[in-house]
Amino acid sequence: MLDVYVSPDLSWGKHIEYVYNMANKRLHALRFLKRAGVSVNDLVRIYCALIRSVLEYTSPVWSSLPDYLSNHIESIQKRALRIILGVN
Repeated sequence: MLDVYVSPDLSWGKHIEYVYNMANKRLHALRFLKRAGVSVNDLVRIYCALIRSVLEYTSPVWSSLPDYLSNHIESIQKRALRIILGVN
């Protein structure tokens, strides 16, 4: 279940942290599948279904995020790319 969290000061910090933590947990599945020999194309599809969908949830609402929160979300995407492509 995905919720939307808005702080009393109408900032998105709590929501971004929630989304980050949820997506971060799903990276473990991606690592496991990579080790199991799943193809890159399938890993990309799995990433889109399991992780990107979480990262983009309610994104039209918080599209004007401060850079530090946007970078927080971007870091998950970069980590997923490193897992999928096997880059250290």
